[in-house]
Amino acid sequence: MLELLLALVAGPETTEAAEKGHVVVPLAWAAMPDYHTFMRYYPAGAALYAMPARVVIECEVTAQGVTADCKVVSEDPPGVGFGEASLSAARHFRFKPKTIDGRPVSDPHVTIPVNFASVKSTPEDVKWAERCAGWGQSTYEAMVPPAPAVAEWGYAYWRFKFTQHALQTGQKPSQIMQELERMSAVVGPRRLRAADQYRDCYGEARQLELAPLKLRPAVTQADLKTAEDCAGKAAALVESAEAPSPAMRQRYATWASLFVTDAIALGLKPKEIDRRLEAARTAAAGASETSDAVQACDAAAKGRNPLALPEHGAMRAG
Repeated sequence: MLELLLALVAGPETTEAAEKGHVVVPLAWAAMPDYHTFMRYYPAGAALYAMPARVVIECEVTAQGVTADCKVVSEDPPGVGFGEASLSAARHFRFKPKTIDGRPVSDPHVTIPVNFASVKSTPEDVKWAERCAGWGQSTYEAMVPPAPAVAEWGYAYWRFKFTQHALQTGQKPSQIMQELERMSAVVGPRRLRAADQYRDCYGEARQLELAPLKLRPAVTQADLKTAEDCAGKAAALVESAEAPSPAMRQRYATWASLFVTDAIALGLKPKEIDRRLEAARTAAAGASETSDAVQACDAAAKGRNPLALPEHGAMRAG
């Protein structure tokens, strides 16, 4: 979940007018965009993680109470798309304009901090995602290739969401792998293909409007190997850390999901995917990782949506 926090800092013209003896009423919020409106502009990759961020934009607020000529002053983290999201959302900001002696006037330099705050996953989040991950894994495992896109998407999406929630509540990659295997065995494909389960798990994923069936270019065995190696390195770092940082958790969730979607495109099934991920983690655990290797993986993942399925012969409407 996310919440949008906004504050205002008026430009220097307000103070100057007041010092000249005019009656100045500073601008104030009339209406902020609601959650659903703002989520239309939220960076797709960041939305998957409920990633926190802080952006500062500067806009002119016109005498009509709308924004114009906005620009990004600062953005943290940079390069993810939060600056662009803030500029797009600013079109929906509505203000009570500044007045001087009762007359509405524009304010050409209004600083607007936009804080994107994440909410920590709860045990209930983990339980729900684990249940749906079991549904996705069992259903996809049982299908004879080529599987419909709905099965591929359900498996990739809920595996990613379970990994994300489990990492936030302190689970390590080895525990996540064990839980996925356990849930897949417990739930079973026949039970999970029931209409109510399908509607609950797949329906929720689609309602998030994250363009689940948006395709990216076809992958190669070299792409799969890169994803496998980076997922292994990321898993080993999280596994060995007493308190993994958000960046470490994000890196692992991203590369594990990129490996899963690449593997789907190349015909691998969940059991083989799990085996290779665990082998990559074990191999990386015995190696000394350099900052250059980690940075190379981060650079390779930049701008990639971990849930955009690659083009391949099985991609068609479910």
